[in-house]
Amino acid sequence: KELRPCLPPFSKAIPDFAKPEPGSEKLFEEIASFAKMRTSHPALRYGDYKTISVTNTSLVFKRKCDEESLLIVVNCDEKTQKVSTPIGLVEVPGNRFVLL
Repeated sequence: KELRPCLPPFSKAIPDFAKPEPGSEKLFEEIASFAKMRTSHPALRYGDYKTISVTNTSLVFKRKCDEESLLIVVNCDEKTQKVSTPIGLVEVPGNRFVLL
């Protein structure tokens, strides 16, 4: 089995499946935002990774390096959710929270 469709190597025509769909600009903006975030935080590039919580609608993980420690909470649902973290994980003086 092939892993991807065969593309003509010297074709100037873009296959239909490779053309951006209407409304996909938002997706490109989100990807650019994540790329900028990754560039701005060393822990996201080379920090240690620890999974805190995984559900069917959320993901919580921690990335840590010498420069910083980040707790990343991803809501995969359209609704607001409550997420529990282990005691002491976020109750540290000087912590700041940023909604992205």
